[in-house]
Amino acid sequence: MRVAYCDKAANWIGTDPADLERPYVEFSVPAEDGLHLSLNPEHARGLAAALLRAADTADAAFRGDVAQ
Repeated sequence: MRVAYCDKAANWIGTDPADLERPYVEFSVPAEDGLHLSLNPEHARGLAAALLRAADTADAAFRGDVAQ
C-alpha cells in the first residue's frame, strides 16, 4: 500500500480533471493473478474501515462472542 502521484511532465499538469491528478492510494496484493487497486482517498478510507470491521468480526467469531 502506498500513496502514488500522476507521473506527468510539468506542462501536462492541469490537462486532466483535477480529481484524476490528485494523489491516490495504490493497494496491491501479490497473488497468482495479482490484485491492484487505485483508490481515491475516500474509497481508501472506506476499504480500510471495512477491513477493520471484518477483522473485528472474525476475531469475535473465533472467540465465540458472536453467532456464525
